[in-house]
Amino acid sequence: MEERWASLPGPYDVSDQGKVRRRNSGRVLKARIRSNGYVEIGLCYSHGQRWRRVHHLVLEAFVGPPPEDMEVCHND
Repeated sequence: MEERWASLPGPYDVSDQGKVRRRNSGRVLKARIRSNGYVEIGLCYSHGQRWRRVHHLVLEAFVGPPPEDMEVCHND
């Protein structure tokens, strides 16, 4: 199956495979794995850098934000 990309707010795209890239250059950003096992990516905006969990970005881009009383659940 071919990798699909969706837009995030700001200058970024995320793929259904969990990759994040800059929209204007196509450069895939390097993620980090936290000690708790979650994969995070640093996104830069005019107000500074913000670390986001990649599985949250994938959900928001392809499905939409989860309801406030629910959590993002994923399987690796």
